[in-house]
Amino acid sequence: MTRPKDEPVGFTVMGILGMAGGIPAVAEKTGRTVQTVSKWDRRIPAKYARDIAIMAGLPLEIVRPDMVRASEK
Repeated sequence: MTRPKDEPVGFTVMGILGMAGGIPAVAEKTGRTVQTVSKWDRRIPAKYARDIAIMAGLPLEIVRPDMVRASEK
């Protein structure tokens, strides 16, 4: 089974959100509701990926590898 191209590498979405301060902190930073952020179980929307990567202290290529690959083309 292959990994979807926009799935975080080596981390779960919930793990990344936890590293970013938790769902409530991410919701506040992104202007989304806690309920909305808690539904990001498969991937972090591209619109918020950079902010969340910074909050989590992770490179963007870990949070959304597809965004980095797309910019390399």
